[in-house]
Amino acid sequence: MINVRVFYTKTGRARFISHLDMMRFMTRALKRSGLPVWYTEGFNRHIYTTFALPLSLGFESLCEFMDFRLLPDEFDMEEVATRLNACLTPDIRITGAAPVGMDPKEITWADFRVTFFGNGIDEGGMEEAFRRFCDQSEILVEKKTKKGISTVDIAPLMQLLDAASSADGGWVKLRLAAGSTMNINPNLVLSAFWEYSGFAPAQTQITRLRVLTKELEDFA
Repeated sequence: MINVRVFYTKTGRARFISHLDMMRFMTRALKRSGLPVWYTEGFNRHIYTTFALPLSLGFESLCEFMDFRLLPDEFDMEEVATRLNACLTPDIRITGAAPVGMDPKEITWADFRVTFFGNGIDEGGMEEAFRRFCDQSEILVEKKTKKGISTVDIAPLMQLLDAASSADGGWVKLRLAAGSTMNINPNLVLSAFWEYSGFAPAQTQITRLRVLTKELEDFA
């Protein structure tokens, strides 16, 4: 038996598929692919799958991961990707496959690009405001946790990597804490920024670009 990790993108209309529906979708794709997948034992047998760092509804991603098991001790990883892609939509594409490497517990950061569209942003204004916002020594937000609502200082849990703006929009690239210990949703940052700056773009699009370890290595 071999533990396999596939890497895939989720873009376009697929961003409106919830995490639970995505799990069902990928399980059906594994069944249709004809791959010799391993099923759990017991009364309710099912394909074993795990997903690292579930993606929020409405987000796109270039770096999603799914783990499952194949019965042979060895298998061609290129064939895994080819068979799965034949069963997927154009908005969900396998970009690679490999034996499982890093433990999901190593995930510490995630990079996001937030794109702004529409009115409410003047050229250069949003970029300058976002840089001032991120330069604050303390940024307190209300965050929902398993124990209820708590106040969290997200200033040490985020970093502005880059930003640009134009007459009708702009974008920022953020590095945010991610993983089992602390996970900062980009929408939490945006809500604090809207309150700080007063900007109100008509639309935003959030894309996860990379998932990183503490040492800033790509999770793989």
